Amino acid sequence: MASETQTPNHSKILEYLNKYYLNILSGLLIFCITLYFRWPTKPSPALWLDEAWRVVNILKVQSINDLIPYMVKGYQLLASEWILAKISIFFLGVSELSFRIIPCMLSGFTAIFIFIFSYRFTNIWFGILAGLLYAIGPGFVTLTREFKPYALDGFLMLSAYILASYYQRKTRLTDIFFICLLIIYSVFSWTAIVILPGIFLYLLIDNKRIDLKIFVIYLLCGSLYYYYFVSVSVGSSSANDLLRFWGPFIINSWASVNFQFNNGFDYEKYIIIPWYFSIISILFLAPIISLLKKDNLWPLLTIPLTLNIILSVLGKQAIFTRLTYYLYILTIIAIIYCIDNMCALLANRSTKLWLRGFANKPWLLIDTALIKNFYIAICLTFLIILNIDKFNSILNSRNYPVDQGYAALEILNKEFQDGDILTLDTALSTWTYFALTNQVKNRFLSDKSKTIYTPDTGRGDPTTLCNSMKKNLAGRNYKRLWFFAAHNWPREYLIAVFNRFGKAKIVLNINSQALIMIAQTKNKNIDCNF
Repeated sequence: MASETQTPNHSKILEYLNKYYLNILSGLLIFCITLYFRWPTKPSPALWLDEAWRVVNILKVQSINDLIPYMVKGYQLLASEWILAKISIFFLGVSELSFRIIPCMLSGFTAIFIFIFSYRFTNIWFGILAGLLYAIGPGFVTLTREFKPYALDGFLMLSAYILASYYQRKTRLTDIFFICLLIIYSVFSWTAIVILPGIFLYLLIDNKRIDLKIFVIYLLCGSLYYYYFVSVSVGSSSANDLLRFWGPFIINSWASVNFQFNNGFDYEKYIIIPWYFSIISILFLAPIISLLKKDNLWPLLTIPLTLNIILSVLGKQAIFTRLTYYLYILTIIAIIYCIDNMCALLANRSTKLWLRGFANKPWLLIDTALIKNFYIAICLTFLIILNIDKFNSILNSRNYPVDQGYAALEILNKEFQDGDILTLDTALSTWTYFALTNQVKNRFLSDKSKTIYTPDTGRGDPTTLCNSMKKNLAGRNYKRLWFFAAHNWPREYLIAVFNRFGKAKIVLNINSQALIMIAQTKNKNIDCNF
């Protein structure tokens, strides 16, 4: 009897698997490929500057009640980052893996969502192609294996888009789920300001009306967003620092527009398709096709980019950088959508012309779908040939850059002596993370007399760096001076500067980082004129 009662359920499961097995297998394949390129390798490199900065702030904030007051003091820390990190720490402890696994898994689900959403408006094969473009895109791989909020931005955006595109208001449960997602989105990601208006317009066009409850929920989302991201977060010092850092990418002048054109809009780091085709697709072709087909996709693609451009012109948002990572996801969908529909149009026209010429010869008749696939193959081949040089970056994108943070830490733990001083540039957050996780054997980071911070490295100007070092070392006595350079400053420039303070030598030099040791001389009159 037990087996008989289970049979209907089993048959439904088998029926579902039989009907959607290709979709399920495709989603799993895309998910696995995405994780393959992003999974943290062993040994894992030390947390890089921005990652470490976030982790240090997360470790300092012990309670959700302290989050807003902490942000008001000047540190921009998203609630989403804090909550996800605390959950991961609970299961995995404090380690690089516990933080980097978050964007890794989120990007895996994002790839599946790209597949589902693209499939919704094209077909399964273009859905697979869209998911794979995201899975192997060098820029996507690099960005979503670091502990930063970008992977969550894409995940939340696609989640909201999929629910909106399938949303029919049939049950109270779907209403509650969709509304909860919108509220979570409004406080978990700053991108809500450009994504939610597109969803609102899509629902309005697709359903011909917006229920009062949806309108009220949008007002609530807007209020939450304003409080969290405008009144609190935007006023933080870190937010202001970000605007200064990304200044060249804020298109509020013709000079900045020219800068964007000269830098290729950063698109080709993410999408292996010429940037001009990407821009044309998302801004013009996709909206026109969507309006002609009346499938209402265009608000979800065009509104976010349009609002980003407006915010950038107003000087409030950098554009076409990793900050707008989610726009590259939308561009993939737009490109796939355009190729599918343009090839379908060409196939229909070609079939009609073919039929006119060979209507009396049935053995020469061909299927429209075959013609469409032929055009698709030509189109994709052409785009790949234009960017064949980018495929080498795909093959190498899985390799993490060699990081020497731990190598430098090991040397200092062994060699650092009383009377030595450690000087840091922008790597301070990485070394603070080392101290918080008790990885520093010799507690030089907790003693301000042993560690100094040189914020102005001159970015290639030896006089600036020399004067900054001279100012920070004034009145200090030291046996040896250690300097950890976190960026790719020219080594000859660093040695030239540090030789003014003593005999300098590079102890460790890998990729963009260097650990330099300077033996003190008796010369106290340091000349910083180069």
